[in-house]
Amino acid sequence: MSELSTLSVVIVTYRSSGIIVPCLQSIQRYNDIGDRLQVTVVDNSPTGDLTYELVCNEFPWVHAVRNSQNGGYGQGNNVGARLSTGKYLLFLNPDTELIEPLFGFAISAFENDSRLAVFGVQQLTAAHRRSPSFFLRHQYVTKYPHGIPRLISLMGHFNMKTMMCQGAAVFIRREVFQRIGCFDEELFMGYEESDVWNRIDMLSEGWHGHFFRQKRFVHLGGSSQGIQKRELLALPHVEHVTVRHFYEKYGLDFRSFLRYEREQAQLRVWYWRLRRRPDLCREEQLYVVELDRMLKSEKQAST
Repeated sequence: MSELSTLSVVIVTYRSSGIIVPCLQSIQRYNDIGDRLQVTVVDNSPTGDLTYELVCNEFPWVHAVRNSQNGGYGQGNNVGARLSTGKYLLFLNPDTELIEPLFGFAISAFENDSRLAVFGVQQLTAAHRRSPSFFLRHQYVTKYPHGIPRLISLMGHFNMKTMMCQGAAVFIRREVFQRIGCFDEELFMGYEESDVWNRIDMLSEGWHGHFFRQKRFVHLGGSSQGIQKRELLALPHVEHVTVRHFYEKYGLDFRSFLRYEREQAQLRVWYWRLRRRPDLCREEQLYVVELDRMLKSEKQAST
């Protein structure tokens, strides 16, 4: 690839050998900018996983690097951004597939709007059905009843002041990404999108985000990190320290969030019980238990 790439794709993998191949194949298939495209894969996988070797052997045109530590989503993407050269960046999940050219469109979008900082496009399921592509930023979620933010997204009502596009495929201008200090590496996995869009707003220089529904990609969902919710529950730094850091960073009430999240999880327990899905019901019950533990911990810390 050219050293003077215009657009750099950065993909962070974690035990992603089963999904990275179709992702990279789709990038190659729908590359409409030739040598102006650069692709970097940063592998966070533990020793013994074959994702890195697979990418090196099957996709020699990809710059693959084994991360020296699993510092999470943001840290891995920061590594990839530093190793790439493109004027524009696309942070892409490994559990995604392109179904049409996006790169030429992205470059034109940025060059036609000099204050466009970041944007996303329409997300589809594996069955090519439309799925939520943007959400309320986390500081606004607790202001709405359960299900309303998802409904707003499905209806296509995007508000760039209170919403952010899904992190599965985020296009961002490198200049802006560097101005905001890149990803906050204290956010191990989750809340990165809200944080980035918040910090772009704080630049107060007319920078803005956008959602382009006319362009689409497939997001398989749930497998980009090769980790399931039940495994996250065993990582308190993911579900506790990460979220707590975000809320303290923006002066928000972390315990209010935990109470809200517990209410929503309990609703999901009842929902999956009615649907006779004991596996999903159990996952949510475990989440409720973890939230109770976190609430108890927060209460003890404040006394």
